[in-house]
Order: sequence, then structure tokens, then C-alpha cells
Amino acid sequence: MYGANLDSSDITGSNLSNSDMEVSNISSSNFQNANLSNTNMYFVDAHYTNFNNTNLHNASINNASLIGVNLNNSILSNVNLSNTEITNASIQESDMQSVILDSTSITKSNLNNSILINATIKNAVFSNSDLTMISIKNSKWIDSKVNASVFNFATIDHNTIINNTYKKVAATNTLWSNSTIENTNIENSNLSFATFTNNTINKTSFFNNNLESAEIKESNFNGSSIYHNTLTNFYFNNCNTINTIIIANKNFKNKYSKAITSLKALQDIIKNNKKLDVNFSNFNFKKLDLSNTDFSNSILQNANFSNLILKNVNFSNANLQFSTFNNSELYLVNFSNANLENANLSNAKLHEINTENANLRNIKN
Repeated sequence: MYGANLDSSDITGSNLSNSDMEVSNISSSNFQNANLSNTNMYFVDAHYTNFNNTNLHNASINNASLIGVNLNNSILSNVNLSNTEITNASIQESDMQSVILDSTSITKSNLNNSILINATIKNAVFSNSDLTMISIKNSKWIDSKVNASVFNFATIDHNTIINNTYKKVAATNTLWSNSTIENTNIENSNLSFATFTNNTINKTSFFNNNLESAEIKESNFNGSSIYHNTLTNFYFNNCNTINTIIIANKNFKNKYSKAITSLKALQDIIKNNKKLDVNFSNFNFKKLDLSNTDFSNSILQNANFSNLILKNVNFSNANLQFSTFNNSELYLVNFSNANLENANLSNAKLHEINTENANLRNIKN
């Protein structure tokens, strides 16, 4: 069946397991209740195809185009969806155990109540999609983005989450438990009534979120920041904190003594020349004296260093993407091996700056 044209075919209930359907056109076809397990569907063209209640276990659907498909109640366990574009798809209540979503794009799709256990999610992007009540467990979720999507009542348990971004996400009543969350940004999202429990949270930024009635408990916080959020009835309980910033939030009454909870406390630490290996994404440093500060290895995406005098500051190996240094004066600043992609240095005055091996792509000056 290699390269077959099955456009608009009715293959309801058929057994096509172990078939080779590579580069085939199966658009507008009906595979409802069919057995397509172990099928090679590499580079397949599937527009408005019906896979409702279809067995696709261990199928290879990588580098494919799945537009407007119905995958409700389907078996997608062990399926390889790497480099596949999924748009306007319905994948509700589907079994996605051990699925591979490597460089997969999922846009305007519905994954309500689907189950991802032992999944690999890498370089994937979820945009404008509905992931309500999705369950993601024992999975690796790395270098991925969730943008402008609905994530309400989702369960995130025993995952490894590294270098992810969650932006403009509706994530009310979500449960994040027993996971490692590292080098991750959660911003401009609604996390009201969310629960984070028994997690290791390293260099993670919570910025401009609604965390009303949310709770973070029994977790280890290291080098993280909770900045400019709404924290009405928010609880931060039984957590171990190292270099953690909880500053400039609204309605935060549960002051956590071991965290850095004011700009004055942060300034005192800087003056004592302590290293701050922290996720400071979106932080505004305009009121601080940063002379001699060691920001090496820190995450400073979208950070604001405008109108400052920066002397002998170490930004080596720091992530400074989209950071702003407008109208600042920089003396003996070390940017070696830093990522300054899309940084803004308009009208900045630079004196003896080290940019050895730095990423200066799309820098504005």
C-alpha cells in the first residue's frame, strides 16, 4: 500500500495491521474501528480522516500531516508522532501511553481526558488547544511550550519537566505532584486552585499568574522565583527553599521566612557578593545596585536592566534572551557563553565587555 491513494475510502473495521502506508493519501477516509497497529504511516497525508476507536498501537505516524482528524477513543500507545503537524484534531479520551511527541506541533486541537503515561514530549508545541482533564504521568517533558491553551483539571504526576514554557494557559484545579520541574517558566496563566505537592522545583519562574487559592506544599525550591503574581488565599507550606525569590506579589499574607521576600533583602544578598543562580525571568532590576553581582548560569529571559550602571557583573553562561539594557552603562561586564538572542541594548554604553562565545543573534543596539 506504499504511496496509495485512499482518498475518501471507507475502510471501517478493516484489519490493516503491519501495513506499509508510507506517503499515502488517506484524507477524508473512514478507518473507524479499524486495526492499524504496527502500521508505517510515515509522511502520510490525513486531512479530515476518521480514526474514531481505531487501534493505532505502535504505528509510525512521524513527519505526517494530521488536519481535522478524529482520533477520539483511539489507541495511540507507542505511536511515534515525531515531526508531525496536528491541527484542528479531536483526540479525546484516547490511550496515548508511551507516545512519542518529538518536535510535534499540536494546534487548535482537543485532547480532553486523554492519558499520556511514559510519554516522551520533546520540543513539542501545544497552541490554542484544549487539554482539560488530561493525565500526564511518568513522562519526560522537555524543551516544550504550551501556549494559550486550556489545561484545567489536568493531572501532572511523576514527570521530569525541563526547560518548558507555559504561557497564557488556563490551568485551574491542576495537580502537579511528585515531579521535577526545572529551568521552566510559567507565566500569564490562571493557576487558581492548583496544587503543587512533593515536587523538586529548580530554577523555575512563576510570573504574572493568578494563583488565587493555589497551594505549593512539601516541595523543594531552589533558585526559583514567584514574582508579580496574584496570591489571594495562596499557601506556601512545608517547603525547603534555597535562593528563592517571592517578591512584588498581590495579597501574599503567608510570608515564608526562608525565602527572599523583599527588594531590600535581595539587595542585601547582592551586597554580600553571594552568587544568585536563579530564574529571574521577567524581573525588573531598576531599583537595585547590581555592581559586582554574579549572575552566572542564571535564567534572565525578558529581564529588565534598563537605566542602570552595571559594573563588574558576571553574566557568563546566563540565558538573557529578550532581556533589556536600554540606556544602561556597562563596565567590565562578562557575557561569555551567554545567550543574548533578541536582547535589547539600545542606547547602552559598553566599556570593556566580554562577549566571547556569546549568542548575539538578533541583538538590538
